[in-house]
Amino acid sequence: MNEVEKLKGLLTFVQQIANQKGNEWMWDDIYELIDEKSNLSIIDNHPKLKHIYEQNILKVANHHADLFYKDFSIESLLPQLKSDFVKMDYAMRKGDLGLFAIHCYQQVEGIVNFIFNTLISPNWENYKNQKTEFDKVNDKYPPKRLESVIFKKITTEDGTVIEDKNWNSRRKFEIVYYFILVKGKNYFLWNEGKNFYIKINALRNWGAHRGSFESDNQKQQVDLAIENPILFYAQMIQGLNVFVQGFRKLNQ
Repeated sequence: MNEVEKLKGLLTFVQQIANQKGNEWMWDDIYELIDEKSNLSIIDNHPKLKHIYEQNILKVANHHADLFYKDFSIESLLPQLKSDFVKMDYAMRKGDLGLFAIHCYQQVEGIVNFIFNTLISPNWENYKNQKTEFDKVNDKYPPKRLESVIFKKITTEDGTVIEDKNWNSRRKFEIVYYFILVKGKNYFLWNEGKNFYIKINALRNWGAHRGSFESDNQKQQVDLAIENPILFYAQMIQGLNVFVQGFRKLNQ
C-alpha cells in the first residue's frame, strides 16, 4: 500500500468516526482546522466545492420560484415560468445583468402572450372602441379610444402620417397591462408599466445580442443598470411581482 492509499484510508476512518452519534463535534473541529491552516484560495477553486456552491444556489432559486408562483392559476404556464425564474435568480446571484433580463422578460412574455391570445385578441373588435378608464380624468388625460392609444400615429418629417397596426410585443404588453392592472385606476400606473417594459426589453436585447445596442435609448438603459445593478434588480423583480399579482387578481 503506497502513501496515498494510506492517507485515503485514514480519511475514510476519520469520516466513519465523525459520523457516529455523539461525534458531530469532530466536523466542527475539522472545518475550523481547514479554515485556519489551509490555503483558502485553493479550496475556494476546488471543483467539488464549486459544484456544492452551484447546487445550493439552484436549491435556493427553486425555493424562491415556488414561493413567487404559489397559487398561480394557469397550470400550463407554471413549468416554464418557474424554470425562467430559477435562471433569472441564478443570473442575479452570478451578477449577469443580460441573462437576468432575458429570463425576467421571458416570464412577462409568457403571461402576456397567454392573456393576449386567449382574452384580448379574440375580442379586440369589441375592445378597440372602448374609452380608456382612469379614476382621475381631466383635460390632460381625457378618455381615449383604446385603439388610438395602443396604435399611435407617427408623423414623419415630410408630414406623412404612418399608422402601423401590427401587434408587436410592446403593444401586446401595454394592452395586457392596461386590462390587468390599470383599468379604472391611476393613469400613472400605466406609465410605470411602460417604463418597466422599456427597461427590461432594453437589457434583454442587449443580453441576447451579446452587448450590441440597437438605439441610444437602449444604451442609456443598459448604462444605468450597469452603474447601479442592485437598483436594477430590485426594480425589475418588483415590476415582475406587480405584473404577476395583477394576473392573480384577474383570475380571482
